Amino acid sequence: MDIFSPAITDITVAEVSATRALIQWRTDEEATSRIDYGENGLYLQYLESDEFTTEHAMELTNLTPGGDYRFRVRSRDLAGNLADSWNTVYFSNN
Repeated sequence: MDIFSPAITDITVAEVSATRALIQWRTDEEATSRIDYGENGLYLQYLESDEFTTEHAMELTNLTPGGDYRFRVRSRDLAGNLADSWNTVYFSNN
């Protein structure tokens, strides 16, 4: 029985433009993908995928040009164990 959450590593903001950002991360086992994000320290939006993978990539679109964003990533493995990056990552799309 799997009781361990997947390990989240290598969180990167791979590409940023005025209205989009590509967020990538890895997990040590297959897991789903979710990003909670927003401006001014608030996680008012999210994007998620139920696809199980170890290489996660999600594109945030319709961002406010010149915005300062924060986000965290979450992944849930096949056994239902949830991992959360807890650390907030910031990016600016100036």
